[in-house]
Amino acid sequence: TGLTILSVSYARHFLIKLYHRNCRLLLFIFIDLLPLYQEALFFISISAMMPMNKGKSIWKGILSMNRISMNAGWQFVKLPKGIPAEREDLDWEPVSLPHTWYRENDPYHGLVLYRRKIEVEDGWKNAFLEFEGADQRCRVFVNGREIGEHKGAYARFRFPVPDEARESGLLRIEVLLDNGVSPDSSPNFGDFTIFGGLYRNVNLLVTGEDHFDYCYYGTDGVIARATVDETGCGLLELEPHVCTDKTGALVAYTLTGPEGELAAEGC
Repeated sequence: TGLTILSVSYARHFLIKLYHRNCRLLLFIFIDLLPLYQEALFFISISAMMPMNKGKSIWKGILSMNRISMNAGWQFVKLPKGIPAEREDLDWEPVSLPHTWYRENDPYHGLVLYRRKIEVEDGWKNAFLEFEGADQRCRVFVNGREIGEHKGAYARFRFPVPDEARESGLLRIEVLLDNGVSPDSSPNFGDFTIFGGLYRNVNLLVTGEDHFDYCYYGTDGVIARATVDETGCGLLELEPHVCTDKTGALVAYTLTGPEGELAAEGC
């Protein structure tokens, strides 16, 4: 269920150097497996331990990120006349994601609304709404409060769920989308159609108190750069971005291969 961490307190660069025979594996992992939530063939663990007190650790903990699919259970409606104050009486259509409203005989361009609910479970310390693609301009509301806006159809983005909404026990999510022609987003024309819709997956990311920065440019909070040096050795540079209020932690890295074998480690 994603990248597993022991709480960490700061971001730094760490360079792992591997032999050439492993470099191809790293390049393959970096290109193809990072978007797959760091599961299966590629697993990086990041651990941290607070300063020692009389030879004993004074703090140690392990937390994980869970990605919950939000593809089922949505309702959808077109809003050609704008956003009404009362929405319960609208002609809601049940849909599942991925979804587009475009039809050849009805190429609607304009404002639409998606909505769904999800109950909050005990132990959710932080939550983030993840959109892998929303065409084309998107505003997201949780329990009536706008939590973010995104322009552009092709990039993944995330918004944090407010604490008060999470603590209420129920998330009422509304997503306003608009695929009409607008000067502040592109493309607006070309040899393809602006279909509109939540046309990729939507997920809810749930973490503990300490977590990677999942709002860092739509990444999973860890930037990996793979290169080959002048001697033919593979280089993998890891740049973590973490959120925590703890200090003095040691960050440790472990990289394993497809059979679980240790490829590299360090701190």
